[in-house]
Amino acid sequence: MSSEESTHLDANKVGLVPTLFQSITTIAPAGGAASGLLFTTVYAGGSTPLTILVAMVAIVLVAITIGQLSRHLPSAGGLYTYVTHGVGTNLGFLTGWGMIMGYAFIPILYWGFFGLLISNEFSGAPSWLWAPIAAAAALAIGILAYRGVGISTKAGVILGGVEMIIFVVLAFTLIGNAGSSNTLSVFGAHVGNEHGLGSVVAGMIYTVLAFIGFEAAAPIAEESNHPRRNVPLAIIGSAIGVGVFYLLVYYAAAVYVGPEHMSGFSEINGGDPFRELGNHVWSGAGILVLFAVLNSVLACCNGSTLAGSRMGFALARIGILPRFLSKVHPRYETPTAAIVLLILSTLTIGIVVGFITSGPLDVFAIFGTALTIVFIPIYVITSLASGGYFWRERRSEFNALLHLVIPILVAVIFIPVEVASFGIDFAGLGIAPLAYPAKTGIWIALGWMVFGLVYLLYLRSRDPESVAALGSVFIDDDPPDEPVPAVALPTTAQGGTSV
Repeated sequence: MSSEESTHLDANKVGLVPTLFQSITTIAPAGGAASGLLFTTVYAGGSTPLTILVAMVAIVLVAITIGQLSRHLPSAGGLYTYVTHGVGTNLGFLTGWGMIMGYAFIPILYWGFFGLLISNEFSGAPSWLWAPIAAAAALAIGILAYRGVGISTKAGVILGGVEMIIFVVLAFTLIGNAGSSNTLSVFGAHVGNEHGLGSVVAGMIYTVLAFIGFEAAAPIAEESNHPRRNVPLAIIGSAIGVGVFYLLVYYAAAVYVGPEHMSGFSEINGGDPFRELGNHVWSGAGILVLFAVLNSVLACCNGSTLAGSRMGFALARIGILPRFLSKVHPRYETPTAAIVLLILSTLTIGIVVGFITSGPLDVFAIFGTALTIVFIPIYVITSLASGGYFWRERRSEFNALLHLVIPILVAVIFIPVEVASFGIDFAGLGIAPLAYPAKTGIWIALGWMVFGLVYLLYLRSRDPESVAALGSVFIDDDPPDEPVPAVALPTTAQGGTSV
């Protein structure tokens, strides 16, 4: 195999539906509903559906801007490629550095969580049993990822479909059983919480966490058969689809339990409320909920491994990361070195931190906090980069609403959530400081990004060519004649020459 062949992924392998489910499963709809959004209820209480709605609007706005960029810049580098073209290589590098951390932290969140869910089913099981179960799950996902993007994404479609069907049926059953208790009051800010809007903003920290991964279709662009069409549709479609899913599930939970009781929702059944609800309305068949969540966790780890290994591959290909990570398997055309490193490192970190702390739930709190702190600025910067890209490189396509107003709205919504994620109270909203162990995630996030900044300075002095290559796009074909997704808004053409 030549060196050129060894650094090319398996092109034209993935269709629209698998690309869509690459984003959906990385979000982990059932897993998000059963884990991250439980923390939302602690803050937002009965206003949790409103919190989800606001976060959904913000995420969809980000998805629109990413979709615009992905039509023109299909690359395994995903968001860092977009940011490089829009606002420059420095922020492009830091975006890629943060994304690598993020796609590694997602399986760290869930390996132990998966093991804990299963080990809890065995009465009298040793407290350490979750660890070997987590290792078995990681091995299974590693084999899927190793064997090729086609089989991995097909598995994602099956797993993702199963989890969503079970939770949607449960939601409609709860709504039906709620009867006259159905109410739109859950879309108010002062329902069953202490601080109204402050509780909603604080709750959005974990709501945003539950959406992270909607952009995960971008790193498989080089393996999609129509990336300029499929990737934008997948990113926007997953943000809308999972947002509606979360709204349905938590509206159902709120009206069934009662909005005034939602602040204690996470304590039901020892932190497993949806299984208890399933037992109530399905005559003891709550085990289906556990099955859905387990499916979701596996699918999420599969999706994040695909996305993270492709981004690691892309950064290694241009010399940012060690070159050996850019090598692909001669038969399966997968970045095997990146996959193996990602699986082993995330599993090791998850297990070690789980034993150092009180277990997988502490791991979730620590790395979930770090994930949110890093991803919110990435979403804001990427949205703003859309304006820079279209103004600098495609001036005739610049649209004031799409490329200026929407990015500003994204910043306005997300900046207060980022401040709140540090546990900083402002504007009298009553935001409480983060407690241990979640506050540890702040230092992990800041430490990673500071290390990235130092590494950037090193590369600029020793290997500036690798930094300059951050904007490289390895799909050279012109945009296809087939229709590509575009938001149906009037185009505001601007004069000028593309730079």
